[in-house]
Amino acid sequence: MLGNILLASNLFLSCKPPATSNSSARLEYCDAIAVTQDGKTLVAAGRDIITTTTIETAKLSRTIGLDDEHFFFTCVSVSPDGKMVATGGHRALSDAFTEFGEVKLWQLPEINNGRTLARYPDFISSVLFSPDGKQLAIACGDTIDLWETSTWKKSRVLNDTHEISALAFAHDGSRLASANKRGMIKIWRFPKGDVAQTFTQSPNPLGPDYWIRSLAFTPDGRQLASAAHEGVFIWDFGTAKVAKRFLGDYDTPSFSPDGKVLAVGGNGKIHLLDTETGGELRTHSIIPKGRCLAAFTSDGKFLASAGYDGTTLFFRSSE
Repeated sequence: MLGNILLASNLFLSCKPPATSNSSARLEYCDAIAVTQDGKTLVAAGRDIITTTTIETAKLSRTIGLDDEHFFFTCVSVSPDGKMVATGGHRALSDAFTEFGEVKLWQLPEINNGRTLARYPDFISSVLFSPDGKQLAIACGDTIDLWETSTWKKSRVLNDTHEISALAFAHDGSRLASANKRGMIKIWRFPKGDVAQTFTQSPNPLGPDYWIRSLAFTPDGRQLASAAHEGVFIWDFGTAKVAKRFLGDYDTPSFSPDGKVLAVGGNGKIHLLDTETGGELRTHSIIPKGRCLAAFTSDGKFLASAGYDGTTLFFRSSE
C-alpha cells in the first residue's frame, strides 16, 4: 500500500474554510481530528471551531463556531455508526487558569446544536468512543470516566495516580490504554476494569510539555504505539518490551489497516514509517512549521492530515 500513497497536491486538497453563513472565522490551532468509520468524513476541532470535510471530494461540509475566544477544543471522537461526535475542551482565561472542562455531543452530519454532556473542573485530555459505541471514555485529571451511551449516565471511574494525557481502545474493545504525564502507560482490561499491564516511558527531562501525547493499538491488537517528544515507541504485549523506536518529535500515530505503515504527525510534516524495518518511507510537508496530525481511514484508501493552522490535506492510495 505504501508505495501507492501519492502526494496530496497532485490530487486534491482543502485549505482554509471559505466564508459561510454560520462562521466568519476559520479553523485555527487545530488540535484534534477524527475520521468516521466509513471513511467518508473528517472531523477537525481547534480553538472554538469544529469543521467536517467530505474526504472523497475534499469539500468542506460544515463549520460551527462557539464564538468564545476563551474556549479551546482539544480532543474529538466519532461514534462507530458515524452519527455522533464527542468533543472535549476547556475554557481558559489564561494559560495558567482553566475555568472549566466540558464535553459536548454533536449530531452528524449537521453538527448543529451541540449539547453539553458534562462539565469538569479541569482540562479534558481525551474523549473516545469504544469500538462498539456503547461507551464514551473521558479523561480529566487523573481519572477516566466511562459513560454508557444508551443512557448517557456515568457507569464507571478508573483512577490513575497522575494526570492522564492520552487514551486508545483496542479494535476489539477488550482493552483501553491510558498514558499519564509521568510516562506510565496502563492497559485496562474489560469488562473487569483492572490493569493487565503497565509500561514506563520515562518522563522527558525537558519539562511537562513533552509527555506522551497520543496512543494507538496496531490493528491486530498485539502492539501499542506511544508518541512523545522523544519519538514513537511500539510496545509489544507479548514481551512487555519496546519492539521498535522511531526517534523524532512525533504525534498522533495511526496505523494502516494491515499494520505495515505507521503515519505520524511531526513539525510541519507527516511521516510514513515502516513498522517491519523501522525505517522512514516517506515524508510530506503540510505546513511550514507547527503541529501536524494524521489519521488513516479504516479501509486505508485515504490518509487525512491537518496542520496547526487549519490546513487539511488528503492522500489517496491507488490500488
